Amino acid sequence: MQDATNEVHYKEEGVKTLECVDKKLSNARRKEDVKDILDEFLSIQKNLASKEQEKADLEMKVHSLLDLMNNHSPPPPFPCQVMG
Repeated sequence: MQDATNEVHYKEEGVKTLECVDKKLSNARRKEDVKDILDEFLSIQKNLASKEQEKADLEMKVHSLLDLMNNHSPPPPFPCQVMG
């Protein structure tokens, strides 16, 4: 009977050890998932900053073109020939 009791005790300890290992692995997976999410967030943030800079550059070019258009006199009228 003592052997059976010892065997049950060792099996219970083994289950507890496996549960502990599973918990540690689960936490490690969560940390890795958090790291992956953080990396993706930083990548998106960097991409967004790049797009904001691109937008600002385009806005500046549009304003420059508008200034050029507003500061120049209109081109002379194109001579039309009426076909008859």
